Formats: sequence, C-alpha cells, structure tokens
Amino acid sequence: RDLHRLIRRQRQMCIRDRKNTALESRRGTEKVLLSGVLVIDKEAGISSFGVVLKVRKLLKVKKAGHTGTLDPFATGVLVVCLEQATKIIPYLEEGTKEYVFTIHFGIETDTWDSTGQITKKIEPPKVEVNNIESVVSELIGTVELPVPRFSAVKVSGKRLYKLARKGIEFETPKKESNISKIEMLDFAWPEVTLAIECSKGTYVRSVAKAIGDLLGIPAHVKKLRRLRSGRFSLKNAITIDELASSIKNNTVWQQIMSMSSALDHLPIIRIDKETAEFIRKGGVQAIDLRFGKSSTTLYKHVRVVSGNDDLVAIAEVKRGNSLAITRVFPQTNALIGLVQAAKTTQK
Repeated sequence: RDLHRLIRRQRQMCIRDRKNTALESRRGTEKVLLSGVLVIDKEAGISSFGVVLKVRKLLKVKKAGHTGTLDPFATGVLVVCLEQATKIIPYLEEGTKEYVFTIHFGIETDTWDSTGQITKKIEPPKVEVNNIESVVSELIGTVELPVPRFSAVKVSGKRLYKLARKGIEFETPKKESNISKIEMLDFAWPEVTLAIECSKGTYVRSVAKAIGDLLGIPAHVKKLRRLRSGRFSLKNAITIDELASSIKNNTVWQQIMSMSSALDHLPIIRIDKETAEFIRKGGVQAIDLRFGKSSTTLYKHVRVVSGNDDLVAIAEVKRGNSLAITRVFPQTNALIGLVQAAKTTQK
C-alpha cells in the first residue's frame, strides 16, 4: 500500500512538473514572439507613457518603452519597443523628424501650446503670406531656440516643468536645433499651418514661439502631428484601436517590425546557426570579419544576423574593421521575420 502511494505521488509530481515546464515554455515563446517594434499613430489627449501602458496591456508584455516623447495634445508617430527590442533603443535611427503644426496668432500660453494658461492675448494685426514666409526662412539652418518652460529638460538637475508648476522663476535655457525645411501648407489668418523637417530634440513649440516673436505677435501651437521619426513614419503606423482589432483577428504579427528590420540603417553581417549559438552562449567576444575598407569611417555599429532576420547581436566596429560584440540577444521567433520578408517582397 505504501509502495502504491509512493508511485501515485511520483506520478502526480511528474505530471505537475510537465505542466510547469510547458507553461514556462509557452511564456518563453510568448516573450520571444513579441520582441519587436511597433509604430503607433498616437491620438490626442493621452501621454506617450499612457500609450505604452495600453500597448503592454493589449499585448500582455512585461517590458515596453517608447522613443521620442510626444506631448499629450500631439498626435502621430510614436515608436514603441517590445520586450528584447527595448535594448535596441540606443541604436535606432531617429535623427530627422517631420511634423505638421498649426500656429494660432494673438494668444500666448505658459506652455506655448493649446493646453496652457493664457499669458498674453491681443487682436492680431493682419499679416500677409509673404511676411510669414520671410520670417520662416530666417529659421532655416542651425538655430538656437528657447526651451519651453514646461518641458523635461533639466536645469541644475531639476526638470523645468516641475519648477514651472511650482511657480519658481528661472532663466529659460536655449537649445541648438537644425531645421532643414519649413513649408507653409495653409494660411487662414490668424492661423497658419506649416510642415517642418528638423533634428532630433527640436521643440516645435519653440519654433512657433520664435515665429511669433519675429513677427511681434503672441502665438502658440494649436495642433501638432508627427509624420516621421527617422525611418519610422505614418505609413508603418497603426492606432491603438487598430492594434486591438489585429489582436482579435490574429494579424498582430503583421504590425510588429523585427528588431533587425528596425535597425536596417546598420550594415548587416550574416552568420550561420552554429556561430549564432556560440555567440549567445558567450563564446565569442569579437568577430574577425572584414566588410569593406571604408566602413570604419561610415559606421560605428553593425547588426549580426542569423537565419531569417534573427538578430543575434550588435557589434562595434573596431580598427581594421574587426567587430567587438556589444549587445547579445536571445533567439527570436522567425514569424516576425517571415512577415517582414513577405512585405519587402510585395513592395
């Protein structure tokens, strides 16, 4: 009888262990499957962090992070990285940004946008289109613009918006920006809609403030929409509602960009599965590969890829074009890569 109890107990333990193993396996697979990049078309009235929370809840992922914060009143491109893809954020190419924004003249607010408290209000004098175009042309190139008081920029280790909310007076710092293009899209005085192409870190609110100052008229940003952030644009973007629908329809994988594809601005080094496994186990710290005589002057990093779009590592280019591994990634599921390859073929 005791023997039977022992056998029964061992069987129960074996069944429980198999269930736990299967559960961990499914969890592991889920984590791998969801490692990638989503481009969200953010709606107005929600913070960038709020979007990330919604994405995490919908996709049931533990880790997610965004790049390039959008103010709550703004809409458009917000890049969200999932799980392992949060580790590629420093390597993403987000240099040039494109926005469309509407300036309302005659009213200035403390935030320099439509969400703030009105600080100045006048009946704006009539301004002609050529006056706007002349002023806008003065901002093309490298310019120093004042940073909005309500922003995340730090002064003496403290965020400006925290100081501003407490009513603490401080000297507004200036930040260098590169503006390559400003184009007028619509003129309906006292409002003007412009398209701008600028460097990372440029505050469009500061551009609107500068235009108003040059005209001698109070102004603020009424609407702001980001069209592009580096290689990520509205063409790749989906709304939160569309994401929810794609999950229900089991087509969400078509929306997730693989980590390798998100880094397609970096040169690619292809390796076999054996080498990939060796790298992932920590067996290789440097790869002795040569990929072009001038590449050291063009690139700081390369992506090391195995199989079908499986990002194995990111490597730093050293002297003599040898590569030093700087970041290693666990194996990713090939499904996202297959979908990405199919999209490329269709194009």
